[in-house]
Amino acid sequence: MNNSFYQALVLLAALLCTEITWAGNAMTEPVTSVSEADGLVRSLDRLFKRENMYRMVVHPEQPDVLQITRTDSGANSGSLTNVVWCGSRLLRFHYGHYDYDDGEKVPPDHGWYLADIQSRKVWRLRKLPGGGELVNCSPDGQWLIYKRIFHGRKVILGRYNVASGMKEDFVRFKDPFSTSLGEWSPDGTKILFYGKSDLVSIKTSAPVWNIFWVKRDLSLNGLEVIWLSDSSGVLLRYQSDPKNNSSKRILGIDHTGDPAQPIEMLKNAPSDFNRLKTDIAGHIYGMERMEIGAGRALTQLQRCVSENKFLKCERAIPGDPNVSLEYAISLDGKVIYYSGDDEVAGISKHCLWQYERSVGKKTCIVIRSQMYGISPDGRYIALDMATDPSGFGVLNIQFGNKK
Repeated sequence: MNNSFYQALVLLAALLCTEITWAGNAMTEPVTSVSEADGLVRSLDRLFKRENMYRMVVHPEQPDVLQITRTDSGANSGSLTNVVWCGSRLLRFHYGHYDYDDGEKVPPDHGWYLADIQSRKVWRLRKLPGGGELVNCSPDGQWLIYKRIFHGRKVILGRYNVASGMKEDFVRFKDPFSTSLGEWSPDGTKILFYGKSDLVSIKTSAPVWNIFWVKRDLSLNGLEVIWLSDSSGVLLRYQSDPKNNSSKRILGIDHTGDPAQPIEMLKNAPSDFNRLKTDIAGHIYGMERMEIGAGRALTQLQRCVSENKFLKCERAIPGDPNVSLEYAISLDGKVIYYSGDDEVAGISKHCLWQYERSVGKKTCIVIRSQMYGISPDGRYIALDMATDPSGFGVLNIQFGNKK
């Protein structure tokens, strides 16, 4: 056999390995059998209608990126929004508009969708059995969280087990605006809500989810509430005067959510500190706008540690990169992913960047891309590919293709 035949075999094997890598690594845990993977598909098929308007293919030039694109080139004008993870295998997204006029006929392709990066199937979302709109998912992807509103006031959140079909309510509100957060704790056992109205936990079967309810009288203007890495409480950023929108922002720790208990104030926080995140080592990250001249500013990422309630901060990424508002931290806190303008070897690029703290190295991993979010297992990042307004991409971080 000649060399060209062997080269063709090598190329074919490489392509097959690319497909297998994507198919095998998409789940939170390794797939042990085809039937397990098909089980999720069968369960979703019972709930929602399969949609052929979207397809998933490996990017022809970046084998570490799976593209989710429309098959009809977006005949009905709309935009893609709200791409969020549903566990580490599914992604929920919306295509269309939010400002339809009264009586306006909504195009049939506008609405919510659910995509599975392992089976590469897409479903059009509808209300779950018994009513209820899908609004969230558990971090492990086993539960779909749905919301029902009664007479425009009372709200009930329930959960639907994808595998077993079990459905039960777990929390009730009197005010529909109280369900605006619903953020999961890092350990996956608690859900964070904010609001002063009545909230009632409903008894459920195992697993039992605890509700962390921040009942404090805080202005929603600039309010940020995120979990501490050990799930023991939340980090709050809020106005010192709830009635004055220009008042100083305060950073503190709330261990109970109870307004009768004091907030643990953190001193020496940067004056303009937002887009907060934490890592398992207890570091606090946030964006800070740095003025560098008349009409010029850099948006820098700070990495802080609290010592006796006193924050000590440093630039999280050396070299003063102009980081955008989108960034993510790896589960172990050793890698930072950020979108923005930066340069390597004197060449400036707008990329999704990967910065490895241990070696002080930054790498452009996807050109002209913004982040939607990192998967709960830390293996994938959902991306705005910038070249396709009706679709998006999913980067396999472990694949390691560098640009």
